[in-house]
Amino acid sequence: MTDRSLTYAARATTGFTRIRSRTGKIGYSGPERRRRRGGLTSKFAGPGIHEMSLEEYLAHPAISRGVMLDTLISPALGRASMDFPGETTPQMRLGTATHTIVYEPDEMPLRFSIWKETRKDEKTGETRKRPRQGNDWKAHLKAAEIGGRDPNLTEGQYKLATSMSKAVKEHPIAGALLRRQPSRMELVIIYKDKVTGFLIKVRIDQLIEDEFPTINDLKTCQSVGDREFAKAIIDHGYDIQSDLYPTGFLALAGRGQPQLRPDARAEANAAAEGEEIIYEPPVNFVITAVEKKLTIPSADGKTLTHAVRVFDMARCRAGGRMRARYALDILAQCEKNKKWPSYPLQVERCDPPDWYLRQWGGIRR
Repeated sequence: MTDRSLTYAARATTGFTRIRSRTGKIGYSGPERRRRRGGLTSKFAGPGIHEMSLEEYLAHPAISRGVMLDTLISPALGRASMDFPGETTPQMRLGTATHTIVYEPDEMPLRFSIWKETRKDEKTGETRKRPRQGNDWKAHLKAAEIGGRDPNLTEGQYKLATSMSKAVKEHPIAGALLRRQPSRMELVIIYKDKVTGFLIKVRIDQLIEDEFPTINDLKTCQSVGDREFAKAIIDHGYDIQSDLYPTGFLALAGRGQPQLRPDARAEANAAAEGEEIIYEPPVNFVITAVEKKLTIPSADGKTLTHAVRVFDMARCRAGGRMRARYALDILAQCEKNKKWPSYPLQVERCDPPDWYLRQWGGIRR
């Protein structure tokens, strides 16, 4: 490990810890996970910048963006997502494979054992589907278990992940971001929220460590159109992510958790009261979004490729910070009261969204 690999955060934290277990899973459930959430244990990594497998990241009891999103829907749902982490879905597996091919291509054969969904019949020459049962599937599972690999990535998913990765690398802006140096890939940042004391975890795809650091996050999307991606920002909490990632990085870099840059009136009031003004830090957060479908012509115009767009998330950060703070405050109150309310047990009125009312509210049938 070189000194440069410890840039920014290492001297102010517990250090750069490498955790890479291919077979064992570390984790707790129920009350034990809740008890350990606010403190450090010998089993889990504490505040710092770490390398760990996706399984270890998911098993870590720190608060994630997903937990915050579920808490905003219902505190009971947030608690359930902490105590009973869900299994990896095919869409999550596709995203992980795409990330691996883009950022760590050498790790692909170490993480996945690809299952061929079809085979050619030697007698008839016909192509038939291979069911996930029988001796072939058992042998596949055994080989994957020995190597500590995920056996559930299909050949079709692998081809799609490879196709999307190629589109990202060939995109003029997204490809240039990938090639920027010095960069570190697939890092986990764990830091403590100063208000609630909860540990928060984020998983960074690419950290570009220059004078003004840039965090680049890859997303596989159904559509990168303006309206569709704006909806995805809210539904999947990309706005929350745009604040958690820079905040965590800055907290470990010894620069403290930032506040929003105030307007002129707020700045004057704070100065009059002798308060310190902390301005928005120079940490960029961008999202590289790639569509799963082949929708646009390639450079030579002969085939279709995946649409790729790069979004600067600066304007989403303020709202994301407010949503994250609201979720953390709810979690802290629930922990204090030992109550995690769910949905009301009564008939409720369904209120359509504002855009629906604006468009259709005046129509009577």
